[in-house]
Amino acid sequence: MAQRRTLQDFMKFLAIALQNSAAQNPNLCADESSPVELEYYLEMARDYYNTQPPLANYQFENFPSFSWLIHRAVIEALFCKGLVQDRNTVNVVVYGENIEDFGKGDKFTKWIQVLVGSSESHLDNLKRAINISNGFADSHSQYARLRIIS
Repeated sequence: MAQRRTLQDFMKFLAIALQNSAAQNPNLCADESSPVELEYYLEMARDYYNTQPPLANYQFENFPSFSWLIHRAVIEALFCKGLVQDRNTVNVVVYGENIEDFGKGDKFTKWIQVLVGSSESHLDNLKRAINISNGFADSHSQYARLRIIS
C-alpha cells in the first residue's frame, strides 16, 4: 500500500525537485516559487491525471503514484515559468557589433520533451494497470469481463 501523503508533503518534495531555494541552488537569492505556486503546479498535475481517461477522482492523500505527480508538477512549473523558452540569452553590443550569448533554451526544450514523453508513458501504464486491477475486482472496468487464469 502506498504511503499516504498530504499536499504539504508533496509541496516539500516538489520544492526539492525544482531546487527551489537558495540553499539548493546558488543562482537564486530567494525561493523561486512561492507556496501558492507550488500548490498550483501540484493541483494542475493532479487535475491532469484525474481528467485523462479513464476519469478518476484522486486526492493527494490517496494519489496512486508519487513519482508521476512530482514529475508532472515539474512539467507544469517549467511551462508556467517559461523555462521552455531561453531565459538566459544575453545580448551585448560591443563597438557597434551585436554579440549574443545563447543560454540553455535548447537544453530546456529537449529536457521537457523527454520529461513529457516519460510522463505520458508512465500515465498510460499506470491508468491501464489500475483499470485492470479494478476489473479483476468486479468493478465497472472495461476489463471486468476478462477471464485470465494464472
